[in-house]
Amino acid sequence: MCLIYSSCGAACLKRPACRSKTLSATGTGKAANKTTNDHADSYRSTYGRTNPARPFPGRAAGLRDHDHDPRRLCGLYMLAMGLLIEACEGGIRKDYVTLSYLFVTGGLAFIALLFFTITCDHYHVRWLSEPLELVGRNPMVAYVSNGLAVIPLLQLCHVFPIITGFCTTPLLGFLQGIVLTALCMLLTAFFTKRQMYWKT
Repeated sequence: MCLIYSSCGAACLKRPACRSKTLSATGTGKAANKTTNDHADSYRSTYGRTNPARPFPGRAAGLRDHDHDPRRLCGLYMLAMGLLIEACEGGIRKDYVTLSYLFVTGGLAFIALLFFTITCDHYHVRWLSEPLELVGRNPMVAYVSNGLAVIPLLQLCHVFPIITGFCTTPLLGFLQGIVLTALCMLLTAFFTKRQMYWKT
């Protein structure tokens, strides 16, 4: 008897669900439209945009209903705050860490994420996104490749002293960082394409 009652109850519960599913599939009632509008409103209030497929944020990404959303300027706010309080703690230092270091690096990371989101997700710039994807799938190799592979190989080839000898100005030091980072990315992409991963 319990088995019969449970089977009958399951059948009764299934009927309204199937009927509501049919009505929502045909789109004849107003309940489906109301549910869709409520979902869009909740998504807009949470993420600041209407369509989940459209990238956040900005006018460059085609978003015009939240052009004055202050969350898109968080990176600039953090960067300005870090530069303003730089003199209060004797400059930007990582060891021992200062508030200016945290605000400046956080603001720059936010701006970089915003730039890559617009260029890679919205404009689909494959030549920029594909190397980052290869490096992101193998982060441990990217982290240790500079100290364990790139710099030792350059020293064996007697190239590293030449590179460090040219770093007499901040611009040349910045170019040296770009060269070393590009070599680390190439080495990491080499291992990733061959499905050689270093995982912890």
